[in-house]
Amino acid sequence: MDDRYVSFRGQDGNEAEEFIQAVRRAAFDADKDSDDGWMARFASTCMSGKALRWHASLDDDVQESWKRLMKAILARYPPADEDAIVPSASAAPVAPTAALPPVAPWPSSFPQVNVAPPAAVPPQSGALKSSSKPSDGASGIIEIQYARTNQSIGYLSETLKFNGAAQVASYRSSAQKVTVNNEPSSTYSNIALDTEPRSRDRFIGITWLQTGGARASAGYRYAAIVFTQGSDGSKSSIDSFWYEGDSEAAIWDIASDGKVTATSGGKPLAFYVYDKTDQINLFPDFNAYISSRGIAHRWDRVNLIFKEE
Repeated sequence: MDDRYVSFRGQDGNEAEEFIQAVRRAAFDADKDSDDGWMARFASTCMSGKALRWHASLDDDVQESWKRLMKAILARYPPADEDAIVPSASAAPVAPTAALPPVAPWPSSFPQVNVAPPAAVPPQSGALKSSSKPSDGASGIIEIQYARTNQSIGYLSETLKFNGAAQVASYRSSAQKVTVNNEPSSTYSNIALDTEPRSRDRFIGITWLQTGGARASAGYRYAAIVFTQGSDGSKSSIDSFWYEGDSEAAIWDIASDGKVTATSGGKPLAFYVYDKTDQINLFPDFNAYISSRGIAHRWDRVNLIFKEE
């Protein structure tokens, strides 16, 4: 699916899931996420090929309702693992497993073994760097987990949203490959993109919501994860009227357990995912945002975890 435009050709279940996510994100950005008819009409304009012909065969009540259309798409294009061939009941039965030999009785005592104590470790000068902390040049992917349960919800995707912001991918095969670049003149790191042929974008960064206009109050202060061309955050991938604020890239720190953190202006940022989109936003003060919007139940706090490969 294209980075910037929503389209659906009816190829498989993976494309169907990405298409549904893209329609939801487009509706959210247009403030139409509660308009069932608008979402259905928008989805119909994005179809081509086999999907277009299939859509034309649907009943009017399905075509005109996003809720019904979404269910029809998921039914028509199931996940790949449901397409696997399952042996029929007439298949040859599996031969019974041979009986296992009896287990020898547990010995009543064991011979005594004298173990020498470990040699003393000589003192080291200076602090020791954790061997498990990603080193400069370490490559891997970034997993996204719920902060409360550590349950994985996906990976940082190699495919951008239609507005140029980074998003969550459901499958590991769609994860963006990255490399850690420790900045010698900074306590923070750059996270560089590995995947070719993405020759334009080079780093993972953030772009802040615009500093002027109707959404300039403290309660709306947040940023989106983006791809940037410069290590300083210049030339952000995002293409949205709302995200016209400053961009940054050398803001990351990766702990020994792989947890990725971001700091801007000396203040740590918290990662959240909105329940109707897969866009990852960062907040310096999430409570102030919620005080302005009052929709805390629609946000999930997440952690980003670097998985070295």
